[in-house]
Amino acid sequence: MTTIARTFRQIDAALTIAALDGAGFRVFAPHFHIHGTTPHFAIAYGGIAIQVPDSEAPEAVAFLHALNTPVPDNEAPLPAPPAGYRRGWSYSLRQILFFLMGGSSPPAGLFLRALLRTGDYAHNEL
Repeated sequence: MTTIARTFRQIDAALTIAALDGAGFRVFAPHFHIHGTTPHFAIAYGGIAIQVPDSEAPEAVAFLHALNTPVPDNEAPLPAPPAGYRRGWSYSLRQILFFLMGGSSPPAGLFLRALLRTGDYAHNEL
């Protein structure tokens, strides 16, 4: 088995598993359900590893990279905030309290394994 991606949130893992499974890959996600019961230990557990058989790893990584590639659109950019816009004192207070309490949430998103030029994938190194 080769780890092709790692995520710290169960929803990201579920979407990745569903996409890979729908594309015909055999997907394994050890510790998926542990994160459902104790999500606050996600960083300590090392995240949820998304694994596929060694023979399917290059195609699965290429598939996930293709899914994460943004499609350019012709829409106009979002408008800038009005002149003089400020977030206010409550935003600053929340930021200060967050840093004083020392809490940190796991990073969001899917961390994909980089495509190697040689096509050689080391086992479970992510």
